[in-house]
Amino acid sequence: MRSMRKRMTVGVVAMVALTGMLTGCTSDSPEPAPSGETTAGADAEVIEPVDSIDGATTTEVLGISIDVPDGFEVEEQEIESGGTQLVLSRPGEDRAEVYLTVTEQDNVTDDAVEAASAVSAASLGTSLEDMTTTPGTWEGFGPAVVIRGTLPLDTGNRDIISVTTRDPDGTRLVAVAAEAPEGELDGSVGYEILRSVKVAG
Repeated sequence: MRSMRKRMTVGVVAMVALTGMLTGCTSDSPEPAPSGETTAGADAEVIEPVDSIDGATTTEVLGISIDVPDGFEVEEQEIESGGTQLVLSRPGEDRAEVYLTVTEQDNVTDDAVEAASAVSAASLGTSLEDMTTTPGTWEGFGPAVVIRGTLPLDTGNRDIISVTTRDPDGTRLVAVAAEAPEGELDGSVGYEILRSVKVAG
């Protein structure tokens, strides 16, 4: 297993940071809205769910599942703040393509999602170009916040998407990110894997 430190990207850094936000954001807050009830307007980005990926193996972490296509490997790491992170990459590649972080907490509200995403945006904003933050909707999850931007690299720019949301019951904060060569993200396998994430069961 390769070192996580060597393969850590801005997406991972942002997710590690946001998992620490729950303690300060989940107490004395209103109950979470049911799945599908969001404050997102007409300009919200819709994350279209993928039922399954052909030939993929479904992996579950803390009740959240993700499809792992053939040819990808998965690394799991416990985050100091209490979350668990899965990193999906192709063997031999220096950069991973998908990161899923799940943190269990009581009463994860919409405000907690927004606060966690703000931390993620602050971290990503130091590295990404043309970064945008928009509300999102994702069937099967609560309200989401979507961050997009381009990471400039000597080996070729990478487009990145990072989505922060919660499960409908408000018991887990879910952060998932994907990256691909610039201009190829929306049609990439990484983005398809991101859209395969769902509440298990």
